[in-house]
Amino acid sequence: MITALITAITLSTTAPVQVQVQADTIPAAIQVKAVEFNKLTKDTITQVTWSVFGLTRDSLQGCTAYVVAYDKRGRKVTDGNVPIPAEIVQQWGTDNTLIDDFILNFYKLIKR
Repeated sequence: MITALITAITLSTTAPVQVQVQADTIPAAIQVKAVEFNKLTKDTITQVTWSVFGLTRDSLQGCTAYVVAYDKRGRKVTDGNVPIPAEIVQQWGTDNTLIDDFILNFYKLIKR
């Protein structure tokens, strides 16, 4: 009886463990409004990064961006290549906003 009482007191005084989730954990990622990507797994995209490759001085050529989408915990949800046409590459200067917007429109994402 005393053992049961001590166990009950111990269980009632133990605080539940709370897991802190730090949102937006990918450095330099584009933060987007949450979009459900996969209804079965309930994956939600909240962050996007990209890297461009195949960019040459010949601006008549397009290039390709490798895009990675993450959830709010920094887990990769999806990735893939996005072709960027020559018209966009020709306008791209030192401001990455042009490419950001092109990629977000490609995936139909909206910045936060």
